[in-house]
Amino acid sequence: MKKTIQFILTNFILIIIIYTISSLLNIRIRYFITLYMFFPMITVFIISFINHSELISKWMFLNGLNKWYIIAWFLPLIISIASILVSLLFPSVHFSPYMDGLKRFGIELKKNIKDISPYIPIINQVGKGLIFGIFPNSVFAIGEEIGWRGFLWNEIKNWGFWKSSLFIGLLWGIWHIPLVLDGYNYSSNTGIGSFMMIIFCILLTPVMNLIREKTNSVIGPAVFHGSLNAFANLPLIFTTGLNEIYVGIYGIAGFSILAIINFILFFYLKFSNKKTLIPHTFLCSMGGTILILLKAII
Repeated sequence: MKKTIQFILTNFILIIIIYTISSLLNIRIRYFITLYMFFPMITVFIISFINHSELISKWMFLNGLNKWYIIAWFLPLIISIASILVSLLFPSVHFSPYMDGLKRFGIELKKNIKDISPYIPIINQVGKGLIFGIFPNSVFAIGEEIGWRGFLWNEIKNWGFWKSSLFIGLLWGIWHIPLVLDGYNYSSNTGIGSFMMIIFCILLTPVMNLIREKTNSVIGPAVFHGSLNAFANLPLIFTTGLNEIYVGIYGIAGFSILAIINFILFFYLKFSNKKTLIPHTFLCSMGGTILILLKAII
């Protein structure tokens, strides 16, 4: 428990330092996001130095490849697509294959974009997401994962799967608040967004912890994390209407999908053979959810 407390305190001391620097230089803290993502890893280095403990551990490396890396890579895409479909259940939200949702980010579309096939923007965004999800996104995500799903998970895993997931998710969400307050992820409402980010991280952590366990490495959750970041804005880009509080992965739509995933995860961790059924259950159940939502919308 001593190292866990040190991890929490050191992490938030680093946040205070960067927040102070950003205030003195009059620079928004979100512009330090790349450095911010490496704070958990830097914290692990500091704790290892303080306690004269071995930093290098097997969970920091790729310990063989298995199907969970494929799940880590593609599941965020499935979550994103499902979030789009749930978002469309709101009456004022509409699907836009020509990415009219980019206007949410102050980006004007090219005038001739609607001259091309509506499938091209979709294929283009999905293709880029799959590529950037692996590199460079996963590389940056490792900075976080060495802390959250590496050191901290290893320290408290004896608490049990759900209790440790709740604890890590809660801390991870609170850790994001300075960025959210600066308009990151929830630019339309940073107050509600700060609370929603905590809920989002709590809902997301169990599947990431499972991937960490199944790959025996932080590389697995880093791939998931990187892929999720790559596809996070997909629902906002391809829909118009409500803001991110309701639409997409970070909104109510995404929360409902993550809740379904956690329900599936809970049921099969409790009653089924995890090694053989869970990977197929994730993909089949999410695929079934998408088909049901499509039928309801169409």
